[in-house]
Amino acid sequence: VSVIGCTCDITEQKKLELKKKALEGQDRLTHLYNRKTIETLIDQYLDSIDNAGICAIFLIDLDDFSRVNKGLGTAFGDAAILELSARLKAMQSQRCRPQDMTGRVGGDCFLLFLTDVPSISYIEDYGRQLCATVRGICSGSSALPALTCSIGIAVFPSDGSSFLELCEKACLALREAKLLGKNRCLTYSKEFVYPTSSC
Repeated sequence: VSVIGCTCDITEQKKLELKKKALEGQDRLTHLYNRKTIETLIDQYLDSIDNAGICAIFLIDLDDFSRVNKGLGTAFGDAAILELSARLKAMQSQRCRPQDMTGRVGGDCFLLFLTDVPSISYIEDYGRQLCATVRGICSGSSALPALTCSIGIAVFPSDGSSFLELCEKACLALREAKLLGKNRCLTYSKEFVYPTSSC
């Protein structure tokens, strides 16, 4: 009796499969989490902590970004998006918060999730620093203003216990920040009652 066999090295195939799976969870331009992935990860995290501690969702939206895209072109717009994503990562690193999550959830909209936050004042200070970080990105054109952003913040567990609940509240705060003149961050309040269908 003879046995004929062969062995195949599937290491490279496995690596490609893992790489493909990782890319499916990322935004193609910035390589941050995409909306679907960050929603799943946040819900998994919130389900695991039993309402212990404080967390926060930040919705970060560039102000009048369509005007910048039209005035300077999509190449500049993409460069600005990449610069902002790099600054968000750097800020996370500077604050020694590797456990936090950052994603791009729309064309010019980012989502930041802070876990195990020490206080509400820490959240508000983080929001102010985020606004300052975006103001440091220059449009490079005298005809267009420097970039700014508006930020809406929702806090776990007081504002919701799931990604969708928190995102809805953060969206309300973001809309209020836009209505008040943009270039600012606001934490959700029960007074914010605007519709949220587009968030």
